[in-house]
Amino acid sequence: MLLEKIFVIIPVLNEESTITNVIKSLQFYGLKNIMVVDNGSTD
Repeated sequence: MLLEKIFVIIPVLNEESTITNVIKSLQFYGLKNIMVVDNGSTD
């Protein structure tokens, strides 16, 4: 399947309140390769 070849990289900074919904939305559409990159958040 084409979605298996897609890798999503999400850069975040202080997104604790929203990142869960973003990941769930991507998974809902069948995306499984998801990387969240955080460098210096305070939350």
